[in-house]
Amino acid sequence: MSVLKRSVALLIVAAMLVAFAVSTFVTATAVEPLGHLVQWETKWKSYYYGGRNLYNTGCGIFALVNAVGYLTGKRMSITGVASWAHSIGAFNTPSAGGTYRTALYPRVQAKYGATYGFTVDCGSGNTGYWSTAASSTLKKHLANGGVAVGHVPGHFIALVGYDYATNKFHVYDSAPSSSRGTSTNYGDCWVTQSRLSTGKLDLDWFCLLSATGTPAASQTPAVVWQPGNYELLGVKYLRDTASSNSNTIINIPKGEVMQVYEVVNSNFGRTQYGDYKGYILLDEDTKYIGGYGHTGATITSSDTRLANSGYTATWSDVPGAAGYRFKIIELNGTPDPNNYNESENAKVIRDITTWMDQTVSYTIDPSLLTNGKYLKIAVQTCFPNDVNYWTTKYVACSELPFADVSVDAWYYDEILYSYKKGYITGITTDTFAPNDSATKAQMVTFIHRLAGEPAPKSTVLPYTDVTADAWYIKALTWCYENGIVDSATLFNPAEIVTRETAAVYFYRLADCLGEDTTVNDFYGLLYFNDSDQINEFYYEELAWAVEKSLIQGYDNNLTPKNELTRAQVATLMYNFESYIHAEPVTPDINDTPVG
Repeated sequence: MSVLKRSVALLIVAAMLVAFAVSTFVTATAVEPLGHLVQWETKWKSYYYGGRNLYNTGCGIFALVNAVGYLTGKRMSITGVASWAHSIGAFNTPSAGGTYRTALYPRVQAKYGATYGFTVDCGSGNTGYWSTAASSTLKKHLANGGVAVGHVPGHFIALVGYDYATNKFHVYDSAPSSSRGTSTNYGDCWVTQSRLSTGKLDLDWFCLLSATGTPAASQTPAVVWQPGNYELLGVKYLRDTASSNSNTIINIPKGEVMQVYEVVNSNFGRTQYGDYKGYILLDEDTKYIGGYGHTGATITSSDTRLANSGYTATWSDVPGAAGYRFKIIELNGTPDPNNYNESENAKVIRDITTWMDQTVSYTIDPSLLTNGKYLKIAVQTCFPNDVNYWTTKYVACSELPFADVSVDAWYYDEILYSYKKGYITGITTDTFAPNDSATKAQMVTFIHRLAGEPAPKSTVLPYTDVTADAWYIKALTWCYENGIVDSATLFNPAEIVTRETAAVYFYRLADCLGEDTTVNDFYGLLYFNDSDQINEFYYEELAWAVEKSLIQGYDNNLTPKNELTRAQVATLMYNFESYIHAEPVTPDINDTPVG
């Protein structure tokens, strides 16, 4: 081992929190929003603040600049913001890298608000909103034209829009990642509320930004309804729940006075008119029972469909609705909500659009579905006098045959890619066992497949615990010949592979394939809390794997001694291929898996 490697290994200490940034959407904006900047461009490696560069720790800065660019149409200087943030102790401090949210974002308005035309709302405590993607404050703010900077595990994103109809958020991710589900359009993508509440994209904090003169959503008071009399200022329809026919529709004319005698929740109240009782919508933002305040149904069924299974679409029963029409189609490609032609050439599963149906669910037989597609469910809530509202929902259908790999799992895309490429298969036809540990025998097999399964040049091996008819003999022989495994008396094929030894395998594979194995930052591992657990003989290999994004930490820990799971093996292979091709790779879902 080199003197540099040994000296670095002795310095290993714990410290840091890497922050990242990105994402949002606006329904109406007076400016031309700017596209997002991506920190994973090579040039950002050259800009250092506090000994760390924008490429690795700049997500908090990029999220802010991307949010302001979308909101105002004006581009702040990445390096200027980073330099200022560092000078006030909010970015890449001596003790740790990344952005300190409570130190930076509450101070942004005073520094840049007047110049770029925006205000910042970090909540009453001025530390941000410690909330989730389900927050009504966030949704209303984004839908009304505001933007936000949000925090997800170890990362910051910009939130630039929200669509109530699809319950999706528009995200700008400066560090696009398949594990976060933001690799579409290289980080400029729409994600569901479910996705924004899961795994590495689990939103836990946000800070709101508004164009100058536009109040934040949190400043808009909601009406608190009380029992009493309200004038009806528009024609309204009431579902009669007192008679034997619960679907009778009563027309209540404009100008009448309605009596609300029980408030059920913030949106709907039970009302009384003459001899009729029923439900009617109470508008949150007006002090009257509005004439066109109907809403569409909420589609309540699951966001995903298990592989090779049927699906039951369900939606809420809307008070006052006369009935529902609905259409369910199977898309040929991935969802594209902004494309009005996305339904062209799609397979129609069910089309109830010619008459009203009182049902609020429909079950699809699995024989009608093709595995590896997406479902789009559209429900039209019908009110009298041709007042109708559409609600849509996309359902992800697994493209894998494995019942234990869900489409919303953090490792789904990586397993799909590795499976389609034939690098890794299931332990049975319908089981992948993502959390099972990988053995050394399995690992050399995976490495061999990743290299293209070249034939070994000889049959000579030094291991006394490996027989000539071992199922992994060809892979092991090739790996031995090319220096990927060590020369020793024993191979220990059943030994479990750790995360740091996996880094060694991939480092040596890259070297064997003629790829660059240079480590640019030997001190990079020092930022992790558990860096003192790294085997000093594996330091260079692990530093390379982290620098090339093959291995990533979680909660600022690398866990080098943890056993490597099959899901992590698939992720390593996916990341290795992305590194080789210098961009995220995607599988062809029509590929036939090998092996």
